[in-house]
Amino acid sequence: MNSNCDIHSASLIICSIPLLPPFCQSRAIMSQWSNGGDITAIQLTVDHVASSAAEQKEIIDRGGFISQSGGIDRVNGSLAVSRSLGDIKLAPFLSQTPHILALKKEEALEQCGRKYTLPCFIILASDGLWDVMRNKEAVDLAWQVIKKNTSGTAYQEAAAVLTQEAYVRGSSDNIGVCVLAIT
Repeated sequence: MNSNCDIHSASLIICSIPLLPPFCQSRAIMSQWSNGGDITAIQLTVDHVASSAAEQKEIIDRGGFISQSGGIDRVNGSLAVSRSLGDIKLAPFLSQTPHILALKKEEALEQCGRKYTLPCFIILASDGLWDVMRNKEAVDLAWQVIKKNTSGTAYQEAAAVLTQEAYVRGSSDNIGVCVLAIT
């Protein structure tokens, strides 16, 4: 890895720029192009949720339990995420250790399929988006906006459209979205 990369608390780093702190309710995905011009999504981060079998094992190993509330798996019946900062009552059962993915810019562009001359981008969003939209849907919607916008605000507009779509679909959680160009 590039010696300029300094990893302290980031779970996604590209070109020495920390992009996503270890917030448990966030996900990062990247566009990926095929030689036929089709777009798909690569998930770059790990979802830290109580419904994950691996996370459940860690919680139970720490003395916690998983139960459902409102049809959602929760740590000790209350928290849907399995990693948290500042939740004192559940701290003994939760991990604060992030999963880390570090990519050089060239590696990110290669994974994205930049050789096909189509733009590469990353969508960083809170679970308010991911609760109502699949990764592929988010990439498709962002691409529809980006390819139509030539004013220089395409990525900002794509983030706004994704946010609005999550709201329209009935997301009841906080909705934070950022779309970043990889150039």
